[in-house]
Amino acid sequence: MVIVMLATVLAACGGGNNATTNDTQGTGGTTNNVTDNATNTETNEPDATEEPSGDVPTAEELITNIAAASASMESFTMEMVSEQTIDMNGETQNVKTSVKSDIIQNPLTAYQELTMEMPAEAGGNQEMIQYMTPEGMYMQVSGQWIKMAGPEQGAMMEQLQQQASPEAQLEHFKTITNETTVTEEGDNYILTADVSGDNVKELSKNMLEGMGGGADAGGMDQLMDQMGIEKMLIVYTVRKDDYLPVSMNVEMSMTMEQEGMTMKMNNKSESTFSNYNEVGEITVPEEALNAPSMDEMMPEMPAQ
Repeated sequence: MVIVMLATVLAACGGGNNATTNDTQGTGGTTNNVTDNATNTETNEPDATEEPSGDVPTAEELITNIAAASASMESFTMEMVSEQTIDMNGETQNVKTSVKSDIIQNPLTAYQELTMEMPAEAGGNQEMIQYMTPEGMYMQVSGQWIKMAGPEQGAMMEQLQQQASPEAQLEHFKTITNETTVTEEGDNYILTADVSGDNVKELSKNMLEGMGGGADAGGMDQLMDQMGIEKMLIVYTVRKDDYLPVSMNVEMSMTMEQEGMTMKMNNKSESTFSNYNEVGEITVPEEALNAPSMDEMMPEMPAQ
């Protein structure tokens, strides 16, 4: 999931106010439907930022305008599909991950649906639903709700904070403006960063550090040495009129050395952004609020 997280953390923000999240539990599992409420919906998109001089802005100008436009966003929806090919000891495994997230920035709250398609020998397909709120984090796996608390919740909320902070995300682009180009296509500007060598290692390290997780500098350096990210291509599309995000595509190649084994991974992810200021209240279902915590579900370890 590290690659998926790297792709996600660069995602930009959109915002929203009138979607409804419905949780319906039936016999055999839980089905979650997130629907827009078209009745009495007032769209409140941020004002467009003034166009910089010239036909096409520079990378720095575009990044500045995206940050300014995104600062007034209140909520957004992000959908991402990631396809990962893993080659270890001559065996190839394909993993497809689909994520849909509704995020409200104040207070920071999120609803997320995640599906992973994997071979049966690797655990088979998995589905997960998550609610993340200031009061707690709730996760449904295989139809069972679990309440997260303590360090686990803190780490996830740090990651969510990064996803909901355009300023923090765009800081990563500022470090690679020399390898970033801006083009235009129809009503959109396209920001493209093709990074390799030491720059991709430094960029990935900054992204992971920003996501938290408690690793010290030495531990982060060791992780990056093990990961061996070789190349990263980021294509980030925004609308010309208001600099709101449209999509982001990320391609990444890496090799990981661990315990004498070499694992090669190629990842492609496509993200789209919508529902600017149209995501409604996210309400945690009662069964999730009453779920046991992770500590309560884990058996007590015998005293040594």
